[in-house]
Amino acid sequence: MNDCVVGRMDAAVLSECESQPALEYGILTVRDMHCGGCVRKLEQALQGRVEAFSPSVATRSLELGWNPACTNRRELLRIVRSAGFTPDWLQDAGDTLFARRQEMARIAVSCLLTMQVMMLAVPSYFGGVEAELATFLGAAQWFLATPVVFYGGLPFLTGALRSIRSGHPTMDLPVGVAILLAWGASSWNLLQGSGDLYFESASMFVSLLSLGRWFEGRGRAAAAARIQQLLNSHSGRARMLQGAGIVEVPLQQIRVGDRLLVSPGESLPVDGWLDAALATVSEAVLHGESRPVARTRGMEMPAGVINVGQQDFVVCATRVGHETTLAAIARLAHHALSQRPRFVEITDRYAGWFVVAVLLLSAAGYGYWTLMGHSGAFSIALAILVASCPCALSLATPVALAASAGRLAKQGILVADTGMLVRAHVVDTVLFDKTGTLTQESMRLQHTVTDSVDPAWARRLAAGLERSSRHPIAQAFVHVLDPLGVQGVRQMPDGVTGTHDGSAYRLAGLQGDRLPEGWAAPEPSACTWVGLFECGENPVLLAAFGLSATLHDSAPDAVAALADRAPELVSGDAEAPTAHIAQQLGIARWSARCTASEKVRRVQTLQQQGRCVAVIGDGINDAACLAAADVSVAMGQGAALAQSSAGIILLRGDPAQLPALFVESERVHRRIRQNLGWAIGYNVVAFSAAAGGLVVPWVAALGMSLSSLLVVLNAIRRPRTA
Repeated sequence: MNDCVVGRMDAAVLSECESQPALEYGILTVRDMHCGGCVRKLEQALQGRVEAFSPSVATRSLELGWNPACTNRRELLRIVRSAGFTPDWLQDAGDTLFARRQEMARIAVSCLLTMQVMMLAVPSYFGGVEAELATFLGAAQWFLATPVVFYGGLPFLTGALRSIRSGHPTMDLPVGVAILLAWGASSWNLLQGSGDLYFESASMFVSLLSLGRWFEGRGRAAAAARIQQLLNSHSGRARMLQGAGIVEVPLQQIRVGDRLLVSPGESLPVDGWLDAALATVSEAVLHGESRPVARTRGMEMPAGVINVGQQDFVVCATRVGHETTLAAIARLAHHALSQRPRFVEITDRYAGWFVVAVLLLSAAGYGYWTLMGHSGAFSIALAILVASCPCALSLATPVALAASAGRLAKQGILVADTGMLVRAHVVDTVLFDKTGTLTQESMRLQHTVTDSVDPAWARRLAAGLERSSRHPIAQAFVHVLDPLGVQGVRQMPDGVTGTHDGSAYRLAGLQGDRLPEGWAAPEPSACTWVGLFECGENPVLLAAFGLSATLHDSAPDAVAALADRAPELVSGDAEAPTAHIAQQLGIARWSARCTASEKVRRVQTLQQQGRCVAVIGDGINDAACLAAADVSVAMGQGAALAQSSAGIILLRGDPAQLPALFVESERVHRRIRQNLGWAIGYNVVAFSAAAGGLVVPWVAALGMSLSSLLVVLNAIRRPRTA
């Protein structure tokens, strides 16, 4: 947050935001979306029907945003199905489970029948089989291999057909062509009574590639499971206080300002502030922290928290539906998985050319060995077709990033921009915001100084003015007993105003952050001063409140862990509190009274000096500074999360999470290099071996599957120091 205590969101800005047409969001799983060609076809099919389109090949899913007045979920499903894909909304767990059972049935049938085909093919490897027996064995292979090809291999064949129809070649095309060529040529040779049979190769293609994709899917599912857990963390109904009674309503009917009752064991379906003295909740679904936390009246409660106390509590809704913290986390999690680094974008852009090149190389290999009079030219062409498919290369980066984002999510760190995750390991300068970042979000009332009014009355009036606000200043007055009634409360850019007993009052920061001359100031302290004014032609200062920020418990250790990255404090607060915090944390360089533009200039100055800069803020008023940084990290308060310009969000709002972020960045960078090195090396060696006639087709299929599997396993393997 901009630490300047008078920094509030302008009501005009809020009004402008509320006038924007609200989009409905949903995440669609597309199990047969395997590469950039599939993405391009889906994008063309949905063009004009959706306002937001974020594909994630890593989890085979799409995040869509659409105008509900123009289309609906059923229509979007129809469009995707008409494009030749098999979609399900992520929440539809039953459909997904059915699809997984179908996939497992195909794999089981394929593997079982493939073993029988291999047994029948073994005698032909040694020769000397009588013609009648050879024909019988060939017919038996055809009988067993045909279901494998057309049932077990259906996903590959439909994917190949879809890519031909759309004119966008995908990775399924060379695989589908290889399967059909092997089965078709073998069937023809069987009818002719001469020539080699490749039924075992066709069956092995299907079985090995199906198993490989299943294992890949398990790695992808680990990343997608986090999103589904968030979306399914509460039921579709809630209990609302209405008059003197309680009514159960669908979540779609809840509006901002409604008061909801949450019983023990239930989860909160909306964001809101606690309208009860005390509540004990679990926030594990949001950031993995399983220990219960206590919340007191007026504190923010994000959607998804579970009441683990013994009593009911009431929450007043502040954000509902797709605007809640939970929905924002799900969207940001999916957005992270849809991020494609430059290498992946280039690969996807030229995926079609890669596929065409594989087909041409296979044809060229067949032509060359045929001219050379080699009897196994067709077998070599099949091996080239399968071995050259760059599946492992296309998986190397996105799966590593998805796995890394999943590991961080379990620690309460949400990666919204995977590019920043990769880049974080080279950061050499870290700029910290103060309030809400290194200090607790809420401030504490330290001093009350008045000239002629009762101090208790002044505190009660200030509490009445701040009663509906969630600003850190407002939290300083939460515990004031019996707040005065204030009408017409308005949040202004420089404070808050309202009327009590016919007089207008304003609570705002004092000019120069110091008391006027003649006022009895307390001993020098690192306080931020806020004044209570009676409005009029010449506003009169009635009272001044000294507020202090409490240092976050983990801030000293977090700053010490980043000492080698030149930590710096940039704050909009006054010099005294800023210097006090910097001294407590051992930060040598600090700046006070920084405006948002001055913070941006500081980031740009460091970047011009060749530094890689990370900014750690709370994501609301620091949006411009976060956007300018090479790596931006925001604290996970609800409003900040929904509006954040940061690429990485600490959901617990705990500085202790920062060292883990930089460690994971180094790890994922290392694993991406390992995966790319292996994938490129494998493709070069595999193509050379296949083109030289050194491997048979089914061995090429095995090598391709194992290569892809190795890339996935390397990406998802647990770190040694986990």
